[in-house]
Amino acid sequence: ISRTMKTDIQAVAGLIACAISADGEYDEAERITVAEIAEALEYNEIMFNSAVNNAVDKVTTMDEDQLSSYLSDCASKVDDKEIGMIFEAAMQIILCDGVLKLDEAELIHTMGTALGMSTAMVLMLFADMIKHEPEVEIDFDTDDAEQ
Repeated sequence: ISRTMKTDIQAVAGLIACAISADGEYDEAERITVAEIAEALEYNEIMFNSAVNNAVDKVTTMDEDQLSSYLSDCASKVDDKEIGMIFEAAMQIILCDGVLKLDEAELIHTMGTALGMSTAMVLMLFADMIKHEPEVEIDFDTDDAEQ
């Protein structure tokens, strides 16, 4: 069923940029995933790419407090019926490198909370995604967390 997203493209791009910033670089796997997200959400790919690029430029200059505030602001603009879909898109970005690190897991939790999701719902959606991505490696090493 084709439908138009109610959530503003800038808000989604901002959340995706926060997810991209989790590992500190916007790499090829993330760029491919952004294109897939644009298609899945039925956004114009060129416009979505541009919005994400602008948002990535913006978040790379932010400190932790500014990033948290920006994430909350973007999350508050997400249409209630689209929360799950947009949260899954952010998780896809975080997991597209095939590794989940502790700071990325924290970001998934923070995003879910910012979107108004319960911890249980965040865990359920995350478990559902991992079930379909069995090759994801879980990295518990907290020493290499890039702060």
